[in-house]
Amino acid sequence: MVIHTAGPLATDEDSRYAALLARLRPIRAMEDGTLHMEPVGIHFHVLTKEESMVRFWLVEQNNADTGVIQSEIDLDDPLALQEAYTQAMLLTLAWQPEPRAVYMAGVGGGRVALALHHFFPEAELYCAEIEPEIVEIAHCYFGLPRGGRLHIAVEDGREYLARRTRRYDLILLDVFLDNGYSPYRMATVEFFSLCREHLAEGGALAMNLLANDPFVERKLHSLAAVFPTVRLFTSRPVDGDENLVALASAHGDLSHDELAARAAAVETGRHLPYRLAALAAVLAPVPRGGVAPLFDAAPPAGYFDSLPSFDAPYSQVAPDRPCPCGSGRRFAACHGRRLPRSV
Repeated sequence: MVIHTAGPLATDEDSRYAALLARLRPIRAMEDGTLHMEPVGIHFHVLTKEESMVRFWLVEQNNADTGVIQSEIDLDDPLALQEAYTQAMLLTLAWQPEPRAVYMAGVGGGRVALALHHFFPEAELYCAEIEPEIVEIAHCYFGLPRGGRLHIAVEDGREYLARRTRRYDLILLDVFLDNGYSPYRMATVEFFSLCREHLAEGGALAMNLLANDPFVERKLHSLAAVFPTVRLFTSRPVDGDENLVALASAHGDLSHDELAARAAAVETGRHLPYRLAALAAVLAPVPRGGVAPLFDAAPPAGYFDSLPSFDAPYSQVAPDRPCPCGSGRRFAACHGRRLPRSV
């Protein structure tokens, strides 16, 4: 971990860290227990605090047993990324170690965004998050700064990217509902082609996936149909679902040793408190062929079966908001049509 000093000789990094601690001070003063619970869309948003750990849970309203931790922060070490897969998202830095523009689909608690904002002060961060309440949680409970180099749009992640002409050095994709469902139109050849069009020369993409997703292999092959280089990180947890991170580049492959060396250089040069070199050492190439990629017009049978119920008892998705299924249509014209008129 970086040692942060105080006093007149404090560096810019020290100043950023002091500002982060100041934003988190009100949360540290709160008593342990449930800090916040609110029905939003099809979920309950739940914030809990246990000593120095603050966790943001998504719980399906129709099934209280579905709760998963969306984000967590250690107030004693707020820049630490608790999960290996969140650190693995930063392996994109091995391809582009000096990002100036980063696009992120899915904010959650803003943990990766906060890390990039702190350690890469020259980078502009552009984020799309479909739930405005999640953005507020990231600001109010996880220390994510407001404004400045951080630009957050409340919008479907694909629609946001399609409307932009900017190219990004890094594209990071981490979009899920509480039960592990990920939007279909953010896993297709057409979407990954859109991402490639918006990647700057030498840039890289990272996508969070779940190993138990029955369509994960087809998602990987969709990515490989667009990008010549695709590597895979596996988290291998002690228990729970296994996270995978797919890393893709359009501008040539790097050898195993070169990836590890580049990751180590970023880790050391930026004083990152993450195990990038060790994580890079376990990256594996993605086999090509064998299964069909995914296309917008042809969702496979069963893809939407894992969607949670939209007939939530306490609150509903607004009719004019994008449908959480990822169809690209507004809720009223998609899954909202299946609900009783009184809903």
